[in-house]
Amino acid sequence: ELAEQLYQTKGQNPRAFLWLQVAAGDIRDVLAASPENGHALYVAARLHRLVPSETARAKELINKAIEHLPAEPIKARALELRAELTRSREDCSEALRLDPRSHEALLLRAALSLEADDAAAAAADLEQALVIRPGDFRTLTGLADAYTALDRLEEALACCNALITSSEEASEGYHRRAAVRAKQQRLEDALADLNETLRRSPRNLLVLLIRARVNFNLGNVEAARADVDRALSLEAEFPPALFIRSLIAAAERRFPEAIADARTLTARDPQNAVWRMHLASCCLAFGQPRQALEELDALVEQETKDPQVFRLRGDAQLRLGDHGRARAEYEAVLKLAADDEGTLNNLSWLLATSPDAEIRDGAQAVKYATRAAEISNHAKPHILSTLAAAYAEVGDFEAALKWVDKGLELVDDEHRKSLENERSHYVENRPFRERKDATAGRPSADDLQLK
Repeated sequence: ELAEQLYQTKGQNPRAFLWLQVAAGDIRDVLAASPENGHALYVAARLHRLVPSETARAKELINKAIEHLPAEPIKARALELRAELTRSREDCSEALRLDPRSHEALLLRAALSLEADDAAAAAADLEQALVIRPGDFRTLTGLADAYTALDRLEEALACCNALITSSEEASEGYHRRAAVRAKQQRLEDALADLNETLRRSPRNLLVLLIRARVNFNLGNVEAARADVDRALSLEAEFPPALFIRSLIAAAERRFPEAIADARTLTARDPQNAVWRMHLASCCLAFGQPRQALEELDALVEQETKDPQVFRLRGDAQLRLGDHGRARAEYEAVLKLAADDEGTLNNLSWLLATSPDAEIRDGAQAVKYATRAAEISNHAKPHILSTLAAAYAEVGDFEAALKWVDKGLELVDDEHRKSLENERSHYVENRPFRERKDATAGRPSADDLQLK
């Protein structure tokens, strides 16, 4: 026990390695005399676990220990250690069968459940752990995370408030409460909590980046950039900081800069689907549909099931003028996510405005655009213009004028000319036709949408 405690605080205690060597020597002597001594094997596994390069040996030892330990609390501890080493929820469950009030087994199984995106199972274990140890710091932090993931936000806030008032480090409570408040769209309150977290822990990189995103969403662009720069000054080329910097650049339509950072990230980790999706989105928004398709095809090769990958492939094909492939991609998305607003909108636009008669289907265009308008509460002008184009395709120019005029009431100056051009067709009882070339489509308020 003493060797383990000293080693875990080795940065402050120069005697750590000495005590570790003494303990290891004693255990070797015991195992030389009794190689199947379960207790000694368990202690040996704990000691090897402390040294990162000895993990494999620790696993061998703990497997042997479990074989030879009797079914009593010490075996539960051994199962907990193996669960930690192998990330096994099954071992946690077996430990709890032997010792139903094992706080450590409950916490570990909850952590593994969170890793597996099973927040409900994590919350159930953590609630039980809190009964065993009311007010426990680790239990409250885990429970706050689980409740946040489940959108049980008031319960998450209660856990965060308990953390803030606890005797341990309150910064954990503040930054978790910030996450809850951000989910509640209480961004100013979230910002206040993040400021307090950073006052207490000024070098916390992840909290700096969370504050950068909150600041950017509040329109505090300079403050957001300052947080990203601060994070990169603390750790150069820190991937999450590069990602946030790229997101900010893309939102400001500084696509060459956004693409440069995104390429740095994907070169570092080609398997990271989020980064590659972001790169593809930036390429598409910058008018590089072929480059976007290269990134999206790589995601398909990774056997992604994300509907948005196929949605962006459809957008890229539409930009390249391949309306048949674009239609197929969009229809595939709707089989996976029937109410995807962007896909409904873009497929409707294609079915209503394609110059290929074989592609056009006015009735389906009206159906999809009507649903997209309902989902968006008839508040997005580019979707209302799609609805207008769909009605024009079926010959209902009165409805087409109604919806394009509604869109003109909402549209910004940058996109007004496009809607006015469409309206001129409907006044003359002519449906609108999109150009079929690599520059087809018109910009929108949404970088991931064509129109």
